[in-house]
Amino acid sequence: NDAQPYHCAATFFPNDYLLPQTAESSVPYCYGCPDGMTVLYDKCKNHPQHVDVGMLPDYPRRICGDGGRPGCIDDVANIYDDYIYLSRGECRTYIGGAEVNTLAMYGMMTIDPKTQLKYIDKCATANVNDDKECLTHVMGPKVTVSPPVTPTSPVKVFNMMPFIKDYNLGFESTAFAYIPTACYNTSTVCKMMVRFHGCGGRTGGNQDETI
Repeated sequence: NDAQPYHCAATFFPNDYLLPQTAESSVPYCYGCPDGMTVLYDKCKNHPQHVDVGMLPDYPRRICGDGGRPGCIDDVANIYDDYIYLSRGECRTYIGGAEVNTLAMYGMMTIDPKTQLKYIDKCATANVNDDKECLTHVMGPKVTVSPPVTPTSPVKVFNMMPFIKDYNLGFESTAFAYIPTACYNTSTVCKMMVRFHGCGGRTGGNQDETI
């Protein structure tokens, strides 16, 4: 939801504006910038028309390398056959281009983009159930997402701090867990899904509605 292309904000594109790199610069590191220069803060969100979409897969593929490496992301081959859902919901600060550029980046990193990718502009479409659209698409065409027939286990709140080794990762101290009744049975194998909300999971979404 309201995504920007990976590493876009710190990558120099030919049409980007440049400014001197100083202690006050909001982008302290810039991939591809001339020495002593950097790019505008939040440029990929505010100036998506300046992004060279064809360059977007370069960093995760070339810099991180095949198989991934420490300090980088996992091998991009892991998403070649995955289903990816994107949406735009923040209508004031996101003008739409950042999400479209993100979609284009994934289009160059998947086998069948027409089938694997789905994008909904919620600022132009009314009554979108984002969670259902996402789960139905990402889980694949063979999976049907349906609400439970009867009320199930409540959302549980737990302390994240014992599980966090690096506080710079951006996790809040509080997290939520939903365990379907069937998964309490130790003989039932259930997969775990993680919903990481980049703008703060505690207040960034309605937890009960998501469940």
